Amino acid sequence: IRVLADAPRPVPAAGSEGRSGASWLAARRSHYRALDRAATDLEAAAARLSQDLAGRFRRSRQHAASGMVSMYFLVSRGGAAAFLEHARQARIQGGRVLVSGPWPPYNFVLTTEDD
Repeated sequence: IRVLADAPRPVPAAGSEGRSGASWLAARRSHYRALDRAATDLEAAAARLSQDLAGRFRRSRQHAASGMVSMYFLVSRGGAAAFLEHARQARIQGGRVLVSGPWPPYNFVLTTEDD
């Protein structure tokens, strides 16, 4: 499952519409604060989604990247269809949920780096 944030609105270039350098810097500061809040909100949405799916999987892992959280779930073969149906109905505010699979359990294989 991929949880994707909606794209932030771009900040106009310095000097456009008669803006001063100080106002442009203030806009950039606001922009990066909004990105930080969006990342926090996205991770919270992924946690709520994982809680909503609790009891439908054996193990889970997740990885956060810029504007996206990748979630991996180890699901029994018999429960895969119900898990996918429930996951595809998931909605989050301010973003999108993309569901694919089932996939082989690549993310649950231990490597020497995991020891």
